[in-house]
Amino acid sequence: MAFYRYLYFLFFMGFLNSVYGQVTITVLDNEGLPIEFVEVFNKDFSYTGLTDTLGMIEIPNAYNEDVFVFQYLGYQQFSARLIDIVDGLVYMQTGLLLDEVQVVGRTDNQSRDLAGKVESINAKIFELTNPQTSADALTQHADVYIQKSQMGGGSPVVRGFEANKVLLVLDGVRMNNAIYRSGHLQSAITIDIAMLDRLEVLYGPGSLIYGSDAIGGVIHFRTKNPKLNFGKTKSLNIFGNSYLRYSTANQEKSIHFDIN
Repeated sequence: MAFYRYLYFLFFMGFLNSVYGQVTITVLDNEGLPIEFVEVFNKDFSYTGLTDTLGMIEIPNAYNEDVFVFQYLGYQQFSARLIDIVDGLVYMQTGLLLDEVQVVGRTDNQSRDLAGKVESINAKIFELTNPQTSADALTQHADVYIQKSQMGGGSPVVRGFEANKVLLVLDGVRMNNAIYRSGHLQSAITIDIAMLDRLEVLYGPGSLIYGSDAIGGVIHFRTKNPKLNFGKTKSLNIFGNSYLRYSTANQEKSIHFDIN
């Protein structure tokens, strides 16, 4: 009989050693400051919770061998057995910050290396055809329909998509987005055609590169790049372009001058 009582005593002591009534854990950062809203859960998700404003969380009926996971955005995930947490303190280390993200309009890849159809019109063509506006250049040299309700209008339509469904980009900077009205927009005619190096039209959805606004296509205006002198000589090279145009059809008067 004494032997059985001894077994019961050992079992009871082992049970007490494996179970806490309630455990309070405090989660701190590298500098010892409490972290609020840290996710705390065990492996089988039978317990889940969040730390309070003091970085504290109370875990009821926890076992010594239970493994708890501490997770918070911007910090390395920490997991440990309850018995290994010293003095109820958990220190989380930073290290899950995002790497640098570069958002670019489009690289200078060859058109044959791109999945979608891309049409590029360079400045030499503009000099030959002499369009009045960038909208006129699109309708003359690209498969783009231009809606003109007046002489000062020019809203591009790409494969049936128009206004806020066609993204206009100037050197990678958006000229419109999805929150613009669904009616026709005249932003394209605000670009001086003489300052462009080339004009690119990306047919079809360009959401993969340009974002969610480019549903129907992308019209990318690329301005002229300055020519810099990186030579050892300090010679100064100056050159430029200019033109003057007058149209009797709509009494247009245009003048342009640039210098490099």
